[in-house]
Amino acid sequence: MSLVKRIRDISVATLNDKIENSEDPVRFIDKYLQTQKTKLTQLEKLYQQTLTHAHSVKQQYMEAETTRIKRENQAEIAVKAGEEQLAKLILLEKMQSEEKSEQYRKLYEDGKETILELEEQVQFLKDEVQELVDKRAFYTAKIESIRLQKQLNQVNHFIEKQDYYEQSKSKIESFLN
Repeated sequence: MSLVKRIRDISVATLNDKIENSEDPVRFIDKYLQTQKTKLTQLEKLYQQTLTHAHSVKQQYMEAETTRIKRENQAEIAVKAGEEQLAKLILLEKMQSEEKSEQYRKLYEDGKETILELEEQVQFLKDEVQELVDKRAFYTAKIESIRLQKQLNQVNHFIEKQDYYEQSKSKIESFLN
């Protein structure tokens, strides 16, 4: 978990550096956001496929376990009935089912670990996408504030020029009179 957090911190720091040095941070964020959304979609698809596969493996594990228990009971019945040869065959099938069950159990356990890893990665990407959306909103607002400030400065400059013109005009008129 700490490794994923460390990777996230490094990628966020790198992203912030690139945003700050970018000519158009919103455009840069849009490109990166699109890339991350594509990765998230692919990762979610892989997660669903892994869940489906794990469910299938669990079913096979459960079937093999059921067969093992069934063969064990059949072997006991065959021994009680005095059918030694039949009991041996059934016990052989039981051992095969037991081996198959153990293989599927291990495969299922591995699948569960993979699912947990994928869940962590999906959450990491979702958090990163949300952070990018927030950064985009911030930079959009920042750019709009700068644009409005420039307009205000232009209006103020125009007003100052107009005031200067009016003052100069009044001085000239008073000088001429």
